[in-house]
Parts: sequence; structure tokens; C-alpha cells
Amino acid sequence: MSTKKASPQQALVHCQGHEKIRASHHKTLEFTQDNDLSERGTCLLGISASYDPNELLRLRGRLRIQLKVGDLIDEVEALANPLYLPTDPLIIRKASYPQRRSVAFAADKGAKAISRELVTALTQPNAALTVSFREVDTSLAQGVLYILALPFFLSEDYSPRTKEILEIADVLVAHDWQDIRLTLQGLGLNTKVYDC
Repeated sequence: MSTKKASPQQALVHCQGHEKIRASHHKTLEFTQDNDLSERGTCLLGISASYDPNELLRLRGRLRIQLKVGDLIDEVEALANPLYLPTDPLIIRKASYPQRRSVAFAADKGAKAISRELVTALTQPNAALTVSFREVDTSLAQGVLYILALPFFLSEDYSPRTKEILEIADVLVAHDWQDIRLTLQGLGLNTKVYDC
């Protein structure tokens, strides 16, 4: 009997370059949705980032992150961050442990190690950067356990953070699972719920 292996998940980010891109930070690299860049943004490689955060949420395990400007390509390897939330910035960190406000960690390089030819190309007018995230080893995937106290049937009382966690959860385990399932349906969520 053969088992069908799931296709690796992928996510795309499209950015613009900027004349102030320096990419001199040793420990991080970032792509921002902002339309401008200050001199302090030493880890930034792209502005005006457009992407589907749900694609990034589906990534698990070791990632190969390709940066492409015209014919110039560089790659970074990192682990998908199980703490990533859709409202988090697109920061890739060299730190060996997951932290909030980043999409990936344990990266093999920071902005300073990115090809200088590619960085120079990003400073040119109308420079466009395509960043592709691709799973290469899901056996290294990590998860997160969130414990939430939820008011019965009062989804309007849920904090924005609670709603965000419920939206990204793969699975929920609840004492009153049928009541929670109804509440989730009221929020437009179709998350699997199990009785504990």
C-alpha cells in the first residue's frame, strides 16, 4: 500500500526595492508592507510587501526562502515559526528559538549575508523583489499549545487576540465541545473541535 505524500506548501511575497536599502543587519531580515524606509531599517530588503498571510500560516518545518530580483537569486534556510500570526511582520531571525513577531527563525543568514549584487539591484528605481517560501523538510515542524478561557456563547466578548488564535488553530480541544463548535460557526470558523 502506498501513501500519497502531501505537496510542499509554498508562499509568495512581492515587494519593491528602495534607494535606502542597506541590508546590514547581522541577525534578521525583513520585508515590510510600509511604502517607505528610514535609515534605521537595516534589516529591510523590501517595501510595499503584498502576500496572503494564510499561505504563510500553512508553512511547517524547514523552509527554503528564495529572494529574486531579475536574474539575481539568493537563498536563506530557516524554520517556520509556529508562533507566527497573520498580523505579525515578515521578519526572519537567526535566533535558534521561535519568538513572536516573526515568520521564521533559525535562519542561516541575516540581511548582511545576502548577496551584495542583489542588494545593490534592490536600490535601483523600479526594483521588484519576489520572495518565495517553500517547505523542504516538514519533519522539523513545531507546534504551539494555546490555553484559552472562553465565555459561553459570547463571541462578542472575545478579545481580538483570542479571535486571532481561534482563526489560526488547526485543532481545538474543549470541555463543552458542542457549545464551542456553535460559537465558532457563529464566527465563521470551521476548525476541528474535539471533546476532552
